[in-house]
Amino acid sequence: MTKMIFVNLPVSDLQRATAFYEGVGAKKNEQFCDGTASCMVFSDTIHAMLLTHDKFPPVHAQAYRRLKEDHGGADLPFRRQP
Repeated sequence: MTKMIFVNLPVSDLQRATAFYEGVGAKKNEQFCDGTASCMVFSDTIHAMLLTHDKFPPVHAQAYRRLKEDHGGADLPFRRQP
């Protein structure tokens, strides 16, 4: 079975980030894009979801809470700053 990689990245400027990744060779998959997200395909097995800061927290809030609980409530280094 082929392993696949899916990465979610928060971005402050979705259009600029999308243009950057297209510039380095990624293809935009319109099926999974809207005004808050762009799906960038690097290969059949590597995809990156570019998510606006408004979209990113709801997608990861539950996973972040679980991870924080697993680490004794400590702040994690990748926590988004206000």
